[in-house]
Amino acid sequence: MGGSDLGGGGVEFWRAQAQRLTADNVALRARVAELEGQVDALAEKVSVLARMAFGTSSEKAARPVAGGAGATGEAGEAGEAGGDDPGGGPNRRGRGQRRGSRGHGRRDYSHLPTREEIHDVAEAERVCPRCGAGYARFGEECCEQIDWQVRLTRIVHRRPSYRRTCRCPVRGVLVAPPVPKAIGKGRFTTGFLARLLCEKFVLGRPVHRIVAALAHDGLDVAEGTLAGVFAACADLPAPLAALITERNAAAAHLHIDETSWKVYAAVEGKDSHRWWCWVFVGPDTTVFTIAPSRSLKVMTEQLGIDTDEDDKLPAALPGGRQVLLSSDFYAVYQALGRLDGIDNLWCWAQYAEPGIMRNLPVGRRCSPRRLLFRAVGC
Repeated sequence: MGGSDLGGGGVEFWRAQAQRLTADNVALRARVAELEGQVDALAEKVSVLARMAFGTSSEKAARPVAGGAGATGEAGEAGEAGGDDPGGGPNRRGRGQRRGSRGHGRRDYSHLPTREEIHDVAEAERVCPRCGAGYARFGEECCEQIDWQVRLTRIVHRRPSYRRTCRCPVRGVLVAPPVPKAIGKGRFTTGFLARLLCEKFVLGRPVHRIVAALAHDGLDVAEGTLAGVFAACADLPAPLAALITERNAAAAHLHIDETSWKVYAAVEGKDSHRWWCWVFVGPDTTVFTIAPSRSLKVMTEQLGIDTDEDDKLPAALPGGRQVLLSSDFYAVYQALGRLDGIDNLWCWAQYAEPGIMRNLPVGRRCSPRRLLFRAVGC
């Protein structure tokens, strides 16, 4: 076969072409395998995110039906659910607790202080009105009630004084030590202060409602008095707050977010009342910080990162520390992520596509302000 029979290219030309195509085929197969792996990884991520966005949120599971969960059990369950459907749909789930699901049972209150009261029949009525024979006891009926009592007590502390009756060179006057008080010369006990702080900052009751509740129980106190008590109590939890902040800053994974916060206080150098509430959520601690700005300085102070006079960040975290920050795409978090030892884990929910956010159930949609408290259980 001559060279003309091979299209004028010759044997060597076509051999080179075959080798090139073989190499291209191998490269393309490798590329296809790589792309298939990426597709599988992305499909797995989409599946996980879809379960998080649209999956069931109920923690209850139906109790297994006796005799197996065959077609009869499924039909019976569908029939029960369909009975509550106005449209008669066979697969529509009825409202309320499902039959067969686990309940919490009756609550046990045996841990509460108990007072027994005997309600007996009068002794004169425990005889037969005809013959006078007595009634014999054969049992009793018992029921429980929960009583709610609020009692305010005025405690008068008396410390007797004793003078020396001899001439020995010892102390001339003996008196018990003063009663310990959380606030010097304060009127309220430590238990009262603890209850007051719980009412205000745990239950979130305004001061005027606390005053009204105390008035109903017989204590007439002014709102200004309680305001002074709150101011005096501000420094009491400072040592505990410092330890919580220190432990939070040493965490290996932190969820961080910030939102605007109104502070109606006159501060020199600040023209508006717009402050910022920062939250740092660790594995076992949560720190809230009210700061006048949204700058990087708040982050560096919380994490214990030293900066120079120009607020320039160091090249890496001290001591080879590693921190994972979960946050949004705010520029402060991006700037902090340039340090060696800090890795950013961006929050997709806050910047999800509008179509995805619209398709979420109303109860699962969230604004940036709600995302601030999402990690603390709200």
